[in-house]
Amino acid sequence: MGLVTKGIKAERGDWPWHAALFARGKTIAKPEYKCGGSIISENFILSAAHCIQEPNPERYFVKVGLYQLYNDTDPNVEIYNLFEIILHPKYDSRKFYNDIALMRPDRVISFATFVVFPICLWPAHNPTLIDVLSKSGIAVGFGFDESHRISETLQQASMKVIEKQRCIEQLPEH
Repeated sequence: MGLVTKGIKAERGDWPWHAALFARGKTIAKPEYKCGGSIISENFILSAAHCIQEPNPERYFVKVGLYQLYNDTDPNVEIYNLFEIILHPKYDSRKFYNDIALMRPDRVISFATFVVFPICLWPAHNPTLIDVLSKSGIAVGFGFDESHRISETLQQASMKVIEKQRCIEQLPEH
């Protein structure tokens, strides 16, 4: 079972901080879509550590400005090879603890168009846990569709923010 369900098609340009991570095949010519990530600055993309089978940057690249997963002719898409992959030093792949990774592209990410931009973060004031739990968030990516195939169009799903313990109780197998 996937963690994100009931996604709807995103509109082009709605999520300019989304990045798509691809792995270069060792034997197959076609790169494999692995995961999404968020552009957090011109130098870094944040993603999940479980998306990286081996932290060798030569095996991966990212596409930014991507709306159609397999559209190689979209002029808004920029491809970046990776220079560095940093996994959390305490990442536990069995329990998904500290499941976070930073990816540094081989060059600065260009924010020259409205299509690519860093993610918006919390306002300057320090929100409390109560503030955060009263909000909803939106997950964005090329997740699985109703037929359990990777969606070819960028999807979004609204999700209520819940406490960690409640999440564990609702989905203990994850």
